[in-house]
Amino acid sequence: MNSSIPEIKAFGKDRLLKLGIGTWGIGGYMTKTPYSDYVNEIAQIKYQINKGLTLLDCWIAQGEGGSLELIRQSIEEFDRKSLTLLCKFDIHKYKDINELEEVFNKYLKQLNIRYIDVFQIHKPDFKNISEKELEKFLKRKIAEGKVIKFAVSNANIESIKNIQKKIDIPIEANEILYNIFNREYEHDGTIEYCVKNGIKILAYRPINRGMANIAHANTEFANLVLKYGVTPSQLALNWLLQKKNVMALIKSSNRAHINENLDCMSIELSKDDIKILDNWSL
Repeated sequence: MNSSIPEIKAFGKDRLLKLGIGTWGIGGYMTKTPYSDYVNEIAQIKYQINKGLTLLDCWIAQGEGGSLELIRQSIEEFDRKSLTLLCKFDIHKYKDINELEEVFNKYLKQLNIRYIDVFQIHKPDFKNISEKELEKFLKRKIAEGKVIKFAVSNANIESIKNIQKKIDIPIEANEILYNIFNREYEHDGTIEYCVKNGIKILAYRPINRGMANIAHANTEFANLVLKYGVTPSQLALNWLLQKKNVMALIKSSNRAHINENLDCMSIELSKDDIKILDNWSL
Protein backbone atom coordinates (compact mmCIF):
# COMPACT_ATOMS: atom_id res chain seq x y z
CA MET A 1 0.00 0.00 0.00
CA ASN A 2 1.31 3.46 -0.85
CA SER A 3 2.61 5.24 2.23
CA SER A 4 2.67 8.84 1.04
CA ILE A 5 3.09 11.33 -1.70
CA PRO A 6 6.48 10.48 -3.25
CA GLU A 7 9.35 11.61 -1.05
CA ILE A 8 11.41 14.21 -2.86
CA LYS A 9 14.69 15.30 -1.31
CA ALA A 10 16.50 16.56 -4.39
CA PHE A 11 16.11 17.34 -8.06
CA GLY A 12 18.14 14.27 -9.04
CA LYS A 13 17.27 10.91 -10.56
CA ASP A 14 13.69 10.89 -9.26
CA ARG A 15 12.87 14.24 -10.82
CA LEU A 16 9.73 12.96 -12.57
CA LEU A 17 8.19 12.36 -9.17
CA LYS A 18 8.12 16.12 -8.79
CA LEU A 19 5.20 16.17 -11.24
CA GLY A 20 1.66 15.05 -10.58
CA ILE A 21 -1.34 14.74 -12.90
CA GLY A 22 -3.91 17.50 -12.57
CA THR A 23 -7.44 16.64 -13.67
CA TRP A 24 -9.16 20.04 -13.57
CA GLY A 25 -11.84 20.13 -16.26
CA ILE A 26 -11.88 16.52 -17.41
CA GLY A 27 -15.46 15.49 -17.98
CA GLY A 28 -16.55 19.05 -17.31
CA TYR A 29 -15.82 21.63 -14.68
CA MET A 30 -18.54 22.06 -12.06
CA THR A 31 -21.20 20.57 -14.35
CA LYS A 32 -21.15 17.69 -16.81
CA THR A 33 -20.47 18.47 -20.43
CA PRO A 34 -21.17 16.36 -23.53
CA TYR A 35 -18.39 18.16 -25.39
CA SER A 36 -15.36 16.67 -23.63
CA ASP A 37 -13.26 14.23 -25.62
CA TYR A 38 -13.45 11.47 -23.03
CA VAL A 39 -11.42 9.01 -25.08
CA ASN A 40 -8.57 11.49 -25.40
CA GLU A 41 -8.74 12.51 -21.72
CA ILE A 42 -8.34 8.88 -20.65
CA ALA A 43 -5.57 8.26 -23.17
CA GLN A 44 -3.53 11.25 -21.99
CA ILE A 45 -3.82 10.31 -18.31
CA LYS A 46 -2.62 6.80 -19.17
CA TYR A 47 0.23 8.28 -21.20
CA GLN A 48 1.39 10.38 -18.25
CA ILE A 49 1.24 7.43 -15.86
CA ASN A 50 3.32 5.39 -18.28
CA LYS A 51 5.81 8.26 -18.36
CA GLY A 52 6.24 8.01 -14.59
CA LEU A 53 3.70 10.48 -13.18
CA THR A 54 2.01 8.48 -10.44
CA LEU A 55 0.27 11.16 -8.34
CA LEU A 56 -3.28 11.96 -9.50
CA ASP A 57 -5.43 14.81 -8.23
CA CYS A 58 -9.09 13.78 -7.81
CA TRP A 59 -12.08 15.97 -7.02
CA ILE A 60 -15.60 14.58 -6.88
CA ALA A 61 -17.18 17.98 -7.58
CA GLN A 62 -15.86 18.11 -11.14
CA GLY A 63 -18.31 17.21 -13.85
CA GLU A 64 -20.83 16.40 -11.11
CA GLY A 65 -18.68 13.40 -10.25
CA GLY A 66 -18.08 12.46 -13.88
CA SER A 67 -14.35 13.13 -13.70
CA LEU A 68 -13.93 10.23 -11.27
CA GLU A 69 -15.33 7.85 -13.88
CA LEU A 70 -12.70 8.98 -16.35
CA ILE A 71 -9.96 8.65 -13.73
CA ARG A 72 -11.22 5.17 -12.85
CA GLN A 73 -11.00 4.08 -16.48
CA SER A 74 -7.55 5.65 -16.74
CA ILE A 75 -6.04 3.82 -13.78
CA GLU A 76 -7.73 0.40 -13.89
CA GLU A 77 -4.94 -1.27 -15.89
CA PHE A 78 -2.19 -0.08 -13.54
CA ASP A 79 -0.96 -1.56 -10.27
CA ARG A 80 -2.95 0.27 -7.60
CA LYS A 81 0.02 0.26 -5.24
CA SER A 82 2.07 2.23 -7.75
CA LEU A 83 -0.38 5.15 -7.73
CA THR A 84 -1.03 7.93 -5.23
CA LEU A 85 -4.59 9.22 -5.38
CA LEU A 86 -5.17 12.60 -3.76
CA CYS A 87 -8.89 13.10 -3.08
CA LYS A 88 -10.39 16.48 -2.19
CA PHE A 89 -13.16 16.95 0.37
CA ASP A 90 -15.17 20.18 0.59
CA ILE A 91 -15.86 19.89 4.31
CA HIS A 92 -16.93 23.54 4.41
CA LYS A 93 -19.91 22.55 2.24
CA TYR A 94 -20.98 19.38 4.08
CA LYS A 95 -23.71 19.79 6.68
CA ASP A 96 -22.29 17.20 9.08
CA ILE A 97 -19.95 14.22 9.52
CA ASN A 98 -22.54 11.85 8.02
CA GLU A 99 -22.42 13.70 4.72
CA LEU A 100 -18.63 13.50 4.80
CA GLU A 101 -18.96 9.73 5.23
CA GLU A 102 -21.28 9.58 2.22
CA VAL A 103 -18.85 11.51 0.02
CA PHE A 104 -15.97 9.36 1.23
CA ASN A 105 -17.79 6.18 0.21
CA LYS A 106 -18.65 7.70 -3.17
CA TYR A 107 -14.95 8.21 -3.84
CA LEU A 108 -14.24 4.55 -3.09
CA LYS A 109 -17.12 3.35 -5.23
CA GLN A 110 -16.62 5.64 -8.23
CA LEU A 111 -12.86 5.12 -8.38
CA ASN A 112 -13.28 1.40 -7.58
CA ILE A 113 -10.66 1.53 -4.86
CA ARG A 114 -10.44 0.23 -1.29
CA TYR A 115 -8.48 3.11 0.18
CA ILE A 116 -7.55 6.74 -0.42
CA ASP A 117 -3.85 7.57 -0.35
CA VAL A 118 -4.26 11.23 0.58
CA PHE A 119 -7.41 12.67 2.18
CA GLN A 120 -7.29 16.40 1.46
CA ILE A 121 -9.33 19.22 2.94
CA HIS A 122 -10.10 21.44 -0.05
CA LYS A 123 -10.58 24.52 2.11
CA PRO A 124 -9.66 24.78 5.82
CA ASP A 125 -13.07 26.06 6.94
CA PHE A 126 -14.58 24.22 9.90
CA LYS A 127 -17.93 25.99 10.19
CA ASN A 128 -20.02 22.78 10.03
CA ILE A 129 -17.58 20.01 10.84
CA SER A 130 -15.21 20.81 13.70
CA GLU A 131 -11.52 20.01 13.77
CA LYS A 132 -12.08 17.40 16.48
CA GLU A 133 -14.86 15.72 14.51
CA LEU A 134 -12.58 15.52 11.49
CA GLU A 135 -9.71 14.21 13.60
CA LYS A 136 -11.91 11.42 14.98
CA PHE A 137 -13.16 10.58 11.46
CA LEU A 138 -9.65 10.45 10.00
CA LYS A 139 -8.17 8.39 12.82
CA ARG A 140 -10.92 5.84 12.33
CA LYS A 141 -10.31 5.70 8.57
CA ILE A 142 -6.56 5.41 9.09
CA ALA A 143 -7.06 2.57 11.59
CA GLU A 144 -9.30 0.81 9.05
CA GLY A 145 -6.65 1.20 6.34
CA LYS A 146 -8.95 3.37 4.24
CA VAL A 147 -6.84 6.55 4.50
CA ILE A 148 -3.05 6.69 4.44
CA LYS A 149 -2.18 10.41 4.66
CA PHE A 150 -3.82 13.75 5.44
CA ALA A 151 -3.33 16.95 3.42
CA VAL A 152 -4.81 20.42 3.04
CA SER A 153 -5.39 22.85 0.19
CA ASN A 154 -5.41 26.64 -0.04
CA ALA A 155 -4.15 26.88 3.54
CA ASN A 156 -2.06 29.82 4.69
CA ILE A 157 0.36 29.71 7.60
CA GLU A 158 -2.29 30.61 10.19
CA SER A 159 -4.68 27.91 8.94
CA ILE A 160 -1.92 25.31 9.04
CA LYS A 161 -0.94 26.23 12.59
CA ASN A 162 -4.58 26.00 13.67
CA ILE A 163 -4.93 22.54 12.12
CA GLN A 164 -1.70 21.34 13.70
CA LYS A 165 -2.90 22.58 17.08
CA LYS A 166 -6.34 20.95 16.90
CA ILE A 167 -5.83 17.86 14.72
CA ASP A 168 -3.27 15.35 15.94
CA ILE A 169 -2.44 13.96 12.49
CA PRO A 170 0.61 15.06 10.48
CA ILE A 171 -0.08 17.22 7.43
CA GLU A 172 1.51 15.57 4.39
CA ALA A 173 1.04 18.41 1.90
CA ASN A 174 -0.51 21.78 1.16
CA GLU A 175 -1.87 22.34 -2.35
CA ILE A 176 -1.71 26.03 -3.28
CA LEU A 177 -1.72 28.39 -6.24
CA TYR A 178 1.97 28.89 -6.89
CA ASN A 179 3.91 29.82 -10.01
CA ILE A 180 6.43 32.36 -11.20
CA PHE A 181 3.70 35.03 -11.24
CA ASN A 182 1.75 34.09 -8.12
CA ARG A 183 3.93 34.15 -5.02
CA GLU A 184 1.49 35.22 -2.33
CA TYR A 185 2.31 32.15 -0.25
CA GLU A 186 5.99 33.03 -0.43
CA HIS A 187 5.37 36.55 0.79
CA ASP A 188 3.19 35.57 3.76
CA GLY A 189 5.62 32.92 5.00
CA THR A 190 3.42 29.88 4.27
CA ILE A 191 5.88 28.12 1.97
CA GLU A 192 8.83 28.66 4.29
CA TYR A 193 6.83 27.32 7.22
CA CYS A 194 5.73 24.24 5.24
CA VAL A 195 9.27 23.43 4.12
CA LYS A 196 10.64 23.80 7.65
CA ASN A 197 7.91 21.52 8.99
CA GLY A 198 8.21 18.81 6.34
CA ILE A 199 4.95 19.67 4.58
CA LYS A 200 5.18 19.23 0.82
CA ILE A 201 3.96 22.01 -1.45
CA LEU A 202 1.72 20.93 -4.33
CA ALA A 203 1.57 23.80 -6.79
CA TYR A 204 -1.56 24.00 -8.88
CA ARG A 205 -1.63 26.14 -12.02
CA PRO A 206 2.19 26.01 -12.07
CA ILE A 207 2.18 27.38 -15.61
CA ASN A 208 0.14 30.54 -15.91
CA ARG A 209 -1.75 31.47 -19.03
CA GLY A 210 0.21 33.68 -21.35
CA MET A 211 3.58 32.12 -20.56
CA ALA A 212 4.41 31.96 -24.28
CA ASN A 213 4.40 35.76 -24.42
CA ILE A 214 6.65 36.36 -21.43
CA ALA A 215 9.94 36.15 -23.31
CA HIS A 216 8.79 38.98 -25.57
CA ALA A 217 7.99 41.19 -22.59
CA ASN A 218 11.14 40.87 -20.52
CA THR A 219 14.74 40.74 -21.74
CA GLU A 220 16.09 39.07 -18.62
CA PHE A 221 13.62 36.20 -18.89
CA ALA A 222 14.13 35.96 -22.66
CA ASN A 223 17.90 35.61 -22.21
CA LEU A 224 17.42 32.59 -19.95
CA VAL A 225 15.01 31.00 -22.41
CA LEU A 226 17.68 31.30 -25.12
CA LYS A 227 20.50 30.20 -22.83
CA TYR A 228 18.85 26.90 -21.94
CA GLY A 229 17.06 26.31 -25.24
CA VAL A 230 13.66 25.87 -23.62
CA THR A 231 10.23 27.43 -23.95
CA PRO A 232 9.05 30.10 -21.48
CA SER A 233 6.68 27.56 -19.93
CA GLN A 234 9.49 25.05 -19.48
CA LEU A 235 11.71 27.64 -17.82
CA ALA A 236 8.98 28.71 -15.40
CA LEU A 237 8.08 25.11 -14.54
CA ASN A 238 11.71 24.09 -14.12
CA TRP A 239 12.31 27.02 -11.76
CA LEU A 240 9.38 25.91 -9.62
CA LEU A 241 10.38 22.25 -9.51
CA GLN A 242 13.92 22.96 -8.39
CA LYS A 243 12.58 24.38 -5.15
CA LYS A 244 12.89 22.23 -2.06
CA ASN A 245 9.82 20.13 -1.21
CA VAL A 246 7.79 21.62 -4.08
CA MET A 247 5.85 19.50 -6.57
CA ALA A 248 3.55 20.60 -9.39
CA LEU A 249 0.20 19.34 -10.61
CA ILE A 250 0.05 19.78 -14.37
CA LYS A 251 -3.13 19.40 -16.38
CA SER A 252 -3.12 18.92 -20.12
CA SER A 253 -5.02 16.80 -22.59
CA ASN A 254 -2.70 17.81 -25.41
CA ARG A 255 0.11 15.32 -26.06
CA ALA A 256 2.45 18.04 -27.33
CA HIS A 257 1.96 20.13 -24.19
CA ILE A 258 2.41 17.08 -21.97
CA ASN A 259 5.72 16.28 -23.64
CA GLU A 260 6.76 19.91 -23.34
CA ASN A 261 6.10 19.75 -19.59
CA LEU A 262 8.00 16.50 -19.21
CA ASP A 263 10.95 17.75 -21.23
CA CYS A 264 11.39 20.73 -18.92
CA MET A 265 13.02 18.29 -16.52
CA SER A 266 15.96 17.70 -18.88
CA ILE A 267 17.79 20.84 -17.76
CA GLU A 268 19.05 22.04 -14.41
CA LEU A 269 19.24 25.76 -13.81
CA SER A 270 22.38 27.21 -12.28
CA LYS A 271 22.20 28.71 -8.80
CA ASP A 272 22.78 32.17 -10.24
CA ASP A 273 19.95 31.80 -12.74
CA ILE A 274 17.61 30.46 -10.08
CA LYS A 275 18.41 33.56 -8.06
CA ILE A 276 17.58 35.76 -11.05
CA LEU A 277 14.18 34.09 -11.38
CA ASP A 278 13.59 34.22 -7.62
CA ASN A 279 13.88 37.99 -7.85
CA TRP A 280 12.20 38.34 -11.24
CA SER A 281 8.77 39.80 -11.88
CA LEU A 282 6.96 40.78 -15.04
